[in-house]
Amino acid sequence: MSRPLPKSIYLVGPHSTGKSTLTQALLQHYGPETTPVLYEIARSVLKKKNYSADTISSNQCFQMQRDIFEAQFIAEKSLMDQETFFISDRNAVDPIVYTKMYSGNPDDWKLLCNTPKWKKLRTEYKNQDNSLVVLMLPYPEFLVDDGTRKMPKDLNEWTQFGNQFKVFLEDQSIPFRVLGENCSRIEDRVQKVVSWAEFEY
Repeated sequence: MSRPLPKSIYLVGPHSTGKSTLTQALLQHYGPETTPVLYEIARSVLKKKNYSADTISSNQCFQMQRDIFEAQFIAEKSLMDQETFFISDRNAVDPIVYTKMYSGNPDDWKLLCNTPKWKKLRTEYKNQDNSLVVLMLPYPEFLVDDGTRKMPKDLNEWTQFGNQFKVFLEDQSIPFRVLGENCSRIEDRVQKVVSWAEFEY
């Protein structure tokens, strides 16, 4: 029997770490008819703005990530204003870390962090009564080229990307839990996230 979400669940981290698969599994656990979900906003932005995987390595990287950030903010704020808990495949952390990792200007990511929009979302992510942030780290068997995301050069770059997320979350004082290769079965991942959301805090 499905039950209501006890708080919003945000799945963040590098591409191809199982976020979308876990989103679907959590949706089935909590009930697809009654559980709001934000699917990967970035894909719709890429399609609408005609960005591609190559854009992230170009001088348009910051513009693309800023567009994703803006779209993510609008989607999350809409549900927050309704005082509705939801599952989010990524959140506003992702475009900031992507900017930090790939933009040619090392200070571009700070422009996003200095916005009132980020400060509002950061406050929500830090509120453990309302939010659970789960960082999903690289697991080699999950790495698949979907034609949309920039692929890492090697496992070392992918691992470094995951570490960038961890460092950013810590620097922003956002509490988070980690899922990595030591918990790869989808059933175990669902059980972990549900226990963190329902029983830990």
